[in-house]
Amino acid sequence: MYQLPDYIIFSQINSPNINYSWDDSDVESCLNYDYANYIINKVNAISLRAKIALSIGIYEWILGRFEGLYHNVIPKQIAEMAWCANINKEYTYYLEFDRAEYLGPINAPIWCGFSFLIPTLYVSENVGIDESNASDIFGYDENAWETALLYLISITIHIVPKNKLSIFIDWLEGVVHRLLNFYIMPEEDPFINLFGHKNDKDWLGDYISREVLDLNYAYFPDKSLELCDKYLQSVDYISNPFLLLPEDIANNKIKTPYRLLQE
Repeated sequence: MYQLPDYIIFSQINSPNINYSWDDSDVESCLNYDYANYIINKVNAISLRAKIALSIGIYEWILGRFEGLYHNVIPKQIAEMAWCANINKEYTYYLEFDRAEYLGPINAPIWCGFSFLIPTLYVSENVGIDESNASDIFGYDENAWETALLYLISITIHIVPKNKLSIFIDWLEGVVHRLLNFYIMPEEDPFINLFGHKNDKDWLGDYISREVLDLNYAYFPDKSLELCDKYLQSVDYISNPFLLLPEDIANNKIKTPYRLLQE
């Protein structure tokens, strides 16, 4: 069953006092992108899976900011789905939500969070494009992760209480440092993959588990397969409508649904 990470819960950023500006009709006017651009430049060389993991992690801080202040299960179900999709996007399908149902200074930042996160799980992908699959109708965009991080970071900085903001910044800097240590992608010949990468690892990088974001956890990449496998076994695909049931997953895409080590 999905839960927010302890390091977010313990940070106690979920103040009921909403003292930041928010305009549903002009969100960009509320945000400053300078720090987000700084982070984007730093992580440019890490793997796509690492960039997506970072995006999911920042989205979880947005959920943590409003923990107990909203009563919609969908945002957390999206987070649970996203970690599965960063292992294999065939666990889910492309999602879109009506913005009109997420208005105001609490619901709208959450909507923005998952609306910028979700495309990174699909349009950043150019491995094994299957034109018969509805989830592949969106052409890949190698810069989707940049847009996600630009808004996710900027929104989080805007909404987190100022007396708690250093907690988020310290976490983000620490995670970026860890990702740079473990998940730098080798420089490639730009002419080798003009028509798509031949395999997942060339494009996405190695598997990465959510524990990489917990700076109190002694994380090592060689344990990521085991940790991802454990996570897949823990998800509630029966209650989560954004995760496919095992019998609905194409067996040519995932041999053993919700397992990784047995594939």
